[in-house]
Amino acid sequence: KKQGQTGIISCIAFSSCHSMYACGSYSHSAGLYSCEDGSLLALLPARHHGGLTHLLFSPNGYHMYTGGRKDSEILCWDLRDPGQVLFSMHRNVSTNQRIYFDLDQSGRYLLSGDTDGVVSVWDTLTDDSDTVNRAMFNMFARACSVHPFMPLVASSSGQRKFCWPSDSEDSESDSEEGNVMSSNGVQQDNALVLWWACPLGSTNERGQEEESAVIES
Repeated sequence: KKQGQTGIISCIAFSSCHSMYACGSYSHSAGLYSCEDGSLLALLPARHHGGLTHLLFSPNGYHMYTGGRKDSEILCWDLRDPGQVLFSMHRNVSTNQRIYFDLDQSGRYLLSGDTDGVVSVWDTLTDDSDTVNRAMFNMFARACSVHPFMPLVASSSGQRKFCWPSDSEDSESDSEEGNVMSSNGVQQDNALVLWWACPLGSTNERGQEEESAVIES
C-alpha cells in the first residue's frame, strides 16, 4: 500500500505474550500489527542498512530483535516505547543471506551465526552494548537455534555456489557436454549440526548423584 509500511514483506514473527505480530520488509522497516483486525499498531523507524531478514520477540514480550541482510547490527527495540532502540549487537553479515538468531528460554542470551561461520553469544542484560559479553565458537554457521528446554544448539551452514563454465580446450562443439558447468575447486559446506551447550559429563554426574542418594536412603 502507499500508506503505512512499504516494500516487500520479507519476514514475520508473532508475540507469545501479546495479541500482535511484526512484519519486516525490504524497505528496511518493521511494523507491529494487531492479531485481531490486522491494524497497524506502530511503524518502527528504518534503522537498518539492508532489508530485514529476521524478527524475534523476547519471551516477556517487551523487546523485539531485528536483523537485516548485508547489515552488521542486530537491534533490540523496546516495545513499551516503540521506536526506541535499546542497544545493538554487532556481527559480520556481508551477503544477502538470511542469518538467523535465537534467544534461550530465559530470554537473556542471544545467539547468532554470521558469514564468517562463527556463532556469537551476547548477554542481553548487560547495560552497555559496547561491552556486552560475547563468546566465540569456531563453527561454520549461518544460522542457529536454541532447544526450548535442553542444553542443545543447532547450527546450519551453507550458501549458494555458482560454478564457472568448463574451460576444457578439447570441447569445441556446442553440444550439451561442452556447456556443462564445472564444479572443480568449489568447496561446499552444507550441514546441520547439534551442539551440546553444557559442560561435558554434567548430566551423567547429576544422574550418578541422584542414584547414590536413592541407594543411601
